[in-house]
Amino acid sequence: MGVSSGSAHAIEETRCGERSDFLEVWSHGKKLCFANTGTVPVEIYDVTSIQSGDNNIRYWFQFREDDQRIMHRDMEKWDGWAGDRRHHKVTKLTIW
Repeated sequence: MGVSSGSAHAIEETRCGERSDFLEVWSHGKKLCFANTGTVPVEIYDVTSIQSGDNNIRYWFQFREDDQRIMHRDMEKWDGWAGDRRHHKVTKLTIW
């Protein structure tokens, strides 16, 4: 997983702890948590679940490795996606 450095965005990866209000991205059996508003480019591969927590979010993803199209999905607070078909890569996250 990679999060670009810089101060142009306020989103940051954070420790999940026992909280459920963060944006959660599941990859390779691990839960990555993000907090604060803004947009951040990421490279998170083999994503199997995304939970919005107490956030409205948009995420951009490449569904299959052999298909270079980038799609996006919006989620309202406490929404989630967990599919039997993973996303190859999540490329950007927005929290508002």
